[in-house]
Amino acid sequence: MKQKSIIIQLIVTAILFLTIGFYVTSGQDIAAAEPPQSRGDDGTKTVIYYAPHADDEVLTYGIPIINDIRDGKNVVLVLLSQGEVSKALHNINRRLKKKITREEFAKARVREFHRAASILGVKAENQYDYKLKNMDFDHKELQHIILFFEKKYPHAIHKGMSIYDYHKDHADVGRALLTLKLQGKIQHYVTYASIYTDRLNKNRIPSHRISGRIIHLRTYSDALILDRAIQVYKDWDPENGWYACGYLSVPRQFKLLQYRKYTKETNY
Repeated sequence: MKQKSIIIQLIVTAILFLTIGFYVTSGQDIAAAEPPQSRGDDGTKTVIYYAPHADDEVLTYGIPIINDIRDGKNVVLVLLSQGEVSKALHNINRRLKKKITREEFAKARVREFHRAASILGVKAENQYDYKLKNMDFDHKELQHIILFFEKKYPHAIHKGMSIYDYHKDHADVGRALLTLKLQGKIQHYVTYASIYTDRLNKNRIPSHRISGRIIHLRTYSDALILDRAIQVYKDWDPENGWYACGYLSVPRQFKLLQYRKYTKETNY
């Protein structure tokens, strides 16, 4: 009986050992199969948009910004200039009894930018604005700004405009990104064609230079968000500092975006 009891104990012990081993091994396999946890704010899910002027964040980037936010990405939006050089100032002052200064105009443009950015869904702490000179961006300073955000968000995707864009300030952003990529200082970047370059340039730029794929809103209801952001640039309320700066500068571009909501991602 004693020998039989010992045998039974050995069998029970073996079963327990095998059972424990199964759960330990299974737990390791499950852990290995699970996706790695986020390493924090290392930039791997961060997308940084560089807008040369207030309204570019809506006209050129509005659709991809909304899509990126919908995808759960950390969107950073950088306004590179105050946009003080614009025909909109003349158009505004023709409407007003009391003219505003270039400085007041620039302040109003930046204000429009921040309101539109918030409507698109960009967090306030992720909105930045700089003071590069319109039509004469300092290339070293522009690259320094990009590298600042690359350091802040390593491995982020930088988004700008095509090197062939019709507007010099727009193209300068694309050239800066290309230069830094060739130098190995940034890893990932994407470019887009501005609405003017894509739809209104009347073949001044050969089509193959702005070839690419068309980007649409992936969620139908997000069209309402884009429309609200567009409306910011149409708001005329001079007593409270809203001068419809964007719309009085390029009304046709806003109309084209509102009625045909797409953006072109370019190859260059």
